[in-house]
Amino acid sequence: MKFEIVKIILWPKDSEKQIRTLEFKTDEVNVITGDSQTGKSSIVAIIDYCLASTKCSIPVGIIREKTDWFGLIIKVTGKYLMLARREPGAIIASSEFFIEELADFTTISQPHKNSTAESVKQRLNELCGLSNITGGVGYESNYYKRPSFRDLAAFQFQAQHIVANPNTLFYKADTTEHRERLKMIFPLVLGAVTAEDLRKKAYLKELEADLEKKKNVLALKKASIDQWVGQIKGQFYIANEIGLVPKEIVEGDNWTTFDYVNALTRITGAIDSKVIQIPIGSTEDSIKRIIKLKNEERDLSRILESKRSFLYQFQKFDQAVSENLELGEIGLKRSSSSGWLTTLLSEESKCVLCGSDSDAASKNIAKLIEYSKNLKERTKQIGHSVSDTFGNEITTVKKDITSNEEKLNQVRQQLNVLMKNEKDEQSARQKESNIYKFIGGLEYSLKEYSLYLTSSSLNDEIKNLEKNITILRNDLNPRAETIKINNAMDAVSKNMLGYQSMLGVEKPDSTAFVDIKELTVRVESKDGKKDYLWEIGSGANWMGYHISAILGLHEHFATLSKNYVPNFLVIDQPSQVYFPDKWPKDESRIASDKKLANDLLRVHSIFKSLSNSVKKNKNGLQIIVLEHAPELTWNGIDKIHVVEKFRDGNKLIPNDWMS
Repeated sequence: MKFEIVKIILWPKDSEKQIRTLEFKTDEVNVITGDSQTGKSSIVAIIDYCLASTKCSIPVGIIREKTDWFGLIIKVTGKYLMLARREPGAIIASSEFFIEELADFTTISQPHKNSTAESVKQRLNELCGLSNITGGVGYESNYYKRPSFRDLAAFQFQAQHIVANPNTLFYKADTTEHRERLKMIFPLVLGAVTAEDLRKKAYLKELEADLEKKKNVLALKKASIDQWVGQIKGQFYIANEIGLVPKEIVEGDNWTTFDYVNALTRITGAIDSKVIQIPIGSTEDSIKRIIKLKNEERDLSRILESKRSFLYQFQKFDQAVSENLELGEIGLKRSSSSGWLTTLLSEESKCVLCGSDSDAASKNIAKLIEYSKNLKERTKQIGHSVSDTFGNEITTVKKDITSNEEKLNQVRQQLNVLMKNEKDEQSARQKESNIYKFIGGLEYSLKEYSLYLTSSSLNDEIKNLEKNITILRNDLNPRAETIKINNAMDAVSKNMLGYQSMLGVEKPDSTAFVDIKELTVRVESKDGKKDYLWEIGSGANWMGYHISAILGLHEHFATLSKNYVPNFLVIDQPSQVYFPDKWPKDESRIASDKKLANDLLRVHSIFKSLSNSVKKNKNGLQIIVLEHAPELTWNGIDKIHVVEKFRDGNKLIPNDWMS
């Protein structure tokens, strides 16, 4: 989108002083050159601050001490807008903004608070076409909020600590939150997905989170129901013992859990304030029930003990068979070694004992070998047969043990309920208050059961969620999205190729890609070797790939029918990799010093690359370069505009502000 910076404005805290302005040209490479500590690098932070950054990164010192408001005049699709923000003082960032539509950029108003940070962000979102993109229906996450103008700052700034950084390619992508948000919006800014796709992706995240939550709830209910079933039966027997079960309700041999619940529900619904009478014989019935359950427990325990003994014996026998088979194999191998005797005792051989001519020994050895072979086969057959038989028996016994353990657990659950009631309530069984206490507990249990019954509706909800998730996944078509992303990154890679050679990176013919997953540059040589930026040496290479990548991306953005990214770029001191400290004051030295002369040519190539990008960009591109390199480095290059020279006492903060 057409979004360019026309002016930077600083209003002094001393109202008697004149405002400070820096004026830029659109569709050109704008250069502010100067010495160290003159305020050049603060330009990045000032622009970012005025565009509603979360915190103020303008360095503490003279600039903030002397400036009251920082401002920009921007040109957006042919219209002018002034944005100003108050210096934050002791806080992280000021929420006081001034915003004004302008007929032209010559009129500069005195700013005052007429807006807030949130309002300005919303306005910037509108200008970039991001205001109608939702991040997900109620899905609360920093990583999946709707895309914002602030997210696009990654493509606008190459600060001094970024432009030659092997570990960070994009502005503010050195924090987890910004990295994850940048990964989320990358397919959108590349044109691989639409705003509607992004909304669906965020909604899909919400549905998946809801599905996981409901599945966990269902799993917990299923885990607790087995224990609950034994308790509900025990409560029915207690209710019968204390006289709460009407005579017409008779327990059946084939009663299901639902039958017990239905009977108990009728009991709680029929309770009134009258004293409840205990039927004659109910206590005896309870005791009989306990005795019966005790007998069942004893019988099941005996069966379990017997099954466990059988299992132990089976497993020991199976182990013994295996060991005997191994011993048999060893013996057979030893006996089979007698074959050498056959060779020795041929028909022509003499007896090794008496020396007489005889074939008896040879024939007997042959019979022995044949017997060994037959014995080996029979041993294998018997061993496998026994192993298979005992394997089946062991499996059957294990199943029987599991089944009896489950039966024993249910019997013990019922006994626990009855015995506990017998112990705790024996002396107070006739008291009405204790009866109603039991009713209260019973009602709670029935409520728990009703909650369990809702698992059927929970199952329906889970099925509906799974259905909607499937529909969304099919609509999004991740395979098609991946193809579009790859095509876009191939286009960016082709854009980068020309700059790689111009900027003098090692192996300039190797294919370089912007890796969205790692948010860095990946270089692939012709032999298939892949190297990430942090694996490649030298600051010159890092800087070269940084500038190649950011220019390649902006060229791609300009080809899109819907481009959300503003077409300005600020680069701070790309020449630092060649001149890390300062330029020699005597520029005539450069011609006589081969290294300096070579470094000068390399810096010249940087400006030539930027100029070429401005000329090639179909939508126009404004580049602002903050440099300590002198004019010598860009002489003869088109599309270069020198904004100001911060030298010989001229700085961002005027000298008259200091008095």
